[in-house]
Amino acid sequence: MSTAVIIGAGQAGVQCAFSLRQYGWAGPVVLLGAEGTAPYQRPPLSTAYLRGAMPAGARRFRPSP
Repeated sequence: MSTAVIIGAGQAGVQCAFSLRQYGWAGPVVLLGAEGTAPYQRPPLSTAYLRGAMPAGARRFRPSP
């Protein structure tokens, strides 16, 4: 069976993995990223964030199984 390898563990990579399953991919899915943690939502780097107007911290895209 083939393996789907997704390079990049950001929002697009996570959505790609979930979409593969949603549309019937039954093979293994490998999500590669440089971080040592599960994928998380990165806050936008904007002037509002840099001023501290946006809450800091990581929010997971989906709950852990």
